Amino acid sequence: MKRLLLVLLFALVAVLGFGRPAGAHPLGNFSVNELASLDLYPSRADVAVTVDLAELPTLQEKPGAVPGYAAQSCKAFADAFAVTVDGSRLSWTVSTSSFALTPGAAGLSTSRFGCTLTSPLPSSPSTVDIRNDYRADRIGWRELTAAGHGVHLVGSPIPAQSISGGLTAYPQDLLSSPLNMRSAHLSVAPGDGPSSSAAAKLPGASWLPFSRWLASADETLRGWVADPHVGPAVGVLAVLLALLLGAAHAALPGHGKTVMAAYLAGRHGRPRDALAVGATVTATHTGGVLVLGLLLTTVAGLAGERILAWLGVASGALVAVLGAVMLVNLIRRRGAPAPHHHHHGQHDDHEHDHDHGEHGHHHHGDERRHGSRPSRLSLVSMGIAGGLVPSPSALVVLLGAIGLGRTGFGVLLVIGYGAGMAATLTAAGLLLIRVQDRWSKRLPGLTARLSRIMPTGTAALVLLVGLGLAGRAFAGI
Repeated sequence: MKRLLLVLLFALVAVLGFGRPAGAHPLGNFSVNELASLDLYPSRADVAVTVDLAELPTLQEKPGAVPGYAAQSCKAFADAFAVTVDGSRLSWTVSTSSFALTPGAAGLSTSRFGCTLTSPLPSSPSTVDIRNDYRADRIGWRELTAAGHGVHLVGSPIPAQSISGGLTAYPQDLLSSPLNMRSAHLSVAPGDGPSSSAAAKLPGASWLPFSRWLASADETLRGWVADPHVGPAVGVLAVLLALLLGAAHAALPGHGKTVMAAYLAGRHGRPRDALAVGATVTATHTGGVLVLGLLLTTVAGLAGERILAWLGVASGALVAVLGAVMLVNLIRRRGAPAPHHHHHGQHDDHEHDHDHGEHGHHHHGDERRHGSRPSRLSLVSMGIAGGLVPSPSALVVLLGAIGLGRTGFGVLLVIGYGAGMAATLTAAGLLLIRVQDRWSKRLPGLTARLSRIMPTGTAALVLLVGLGLAGRAFAGI
C-alpha cells in the first residue's frame, strides 16, 4: 500500500512539474474585466471598449445563445460609462460591436465583447471627468487610458496606453491585486503635445512560490477535467490532486485553523471531537459547492463572488458567536457558588480540608477534563464555520464536469476538495490536543496554572478571530 501511494505521489509531482496545464483565466473564474480607452479630438470623443468575462460569468450569461448579445452589452456599457465635459455629460452612440468565445478552464469558455463609442465634443473643452460604473458589483480588472489628438492632456493621471495589452497580457505582479481604475479627472488644453507622461499607479503584490504551485495545480486539475480522453489512472490522480488542493487551500489564511485548534484544546476536546469537526467540514463544503453551482447555473444575474463574501461573513460571525457563548458560560460558572462535597463518615474541619487537598485536585482535574468538553452542537457549529465558504476551484471543476456530462466525476472531485480541507483543519486540532497532553504530563505545575487562564484566553481568541474573519469578508463586499 505504501509503495502504491509513493508511486501515485511521484506521478502527481511529475505531472505538476512538467505537464502543460490547460489555460484558466489569470484573474479568477468569477472576474469581469474592463478596459476603456478614451481618445479626445478637437470636436469629438471616441471610446474603445473591451470587456473580458471569465468562465463563471460566461456560463451564467450564455452569451453565445443570446441574439444581439454584443449590441445589448455595448448599449449597457455606454449607459454606465459617464464622461462629463465642462459639466455636461456626453451622450454615446455605439459605432461598432463584436463578440467572441474562447476556451477556458475545465472545459468551460470565457468570452469577450468589444465596442466603439463616439460623441461630439463642445468647442475648446477644458475639463473632462470619467466614471465607469459598468458592472460595479463584479470583481475584476478595471483599466482606463486617455490620449489626445489635436488637443493636449495636461498632467493626465492615467496612461495613454494599456498596461495589460488590451486585457490580453495582465502583469504577473498584479494578478493578486488587480488594477481598479474607475474614475479620472483630466485637464485639456488646445494644441498638440504629449498626451500623458503619467504612469498608472500600480498596487504592489507578492507572488509566493506556494501560490504559484497552487495556481499550477489548479490548472492541471481543470485540464484533466476538460480532457474527454481521461482514463482511470488519471482519474485517480485527479482525486488525489483534489485532496491535496483542498488541504493546501485550507492551509492558507482565512479558514480558522488556529481558532479551531485552540477551541478543541481549550475545551479539552478528544481526537474523536477533532474528527467530528473534520467530517462536518467535508459535508458542509461539499453541500455548499453543489448548492452554489446550482444557483449559478440557474440565476444569470447572480454575482457568485458576493455570495462567497457573505458566506465568509456568516462563517466568521458563527465563530464569534461560539467565542461569545464560551465567555458567557465562563462568567456564569465563576459567578456560581462552589459545590460542597460530602464525605462518608465523620470528619472534623481539619480532616475535611486535608482530604480535599489530597484528593480534590484529582476530582477537579477530572471535572475539568470531562465537564468542559465541547458539546455536539458546538462541534457541528465549528465544522460548519470551517466549511461554509466553498472553494472557487472546486466550483469550477464541478461546473466543467457537469458541462461535459461527467457529473459523478465532478461531485467526487468536490468531495476530495472538502476531505482535503477537513484533513488540514483536523490535523491542526489533533496536533494541539497532543501537544497539550504531552506538556500536561511533563510540566504538571505549569499546566495547572495555565488551565486556570486557558479557557478565558481560548474564548477570547475564538471571539476575536471570528470577528476578524467576518470583518475581512465584509470589507470585500
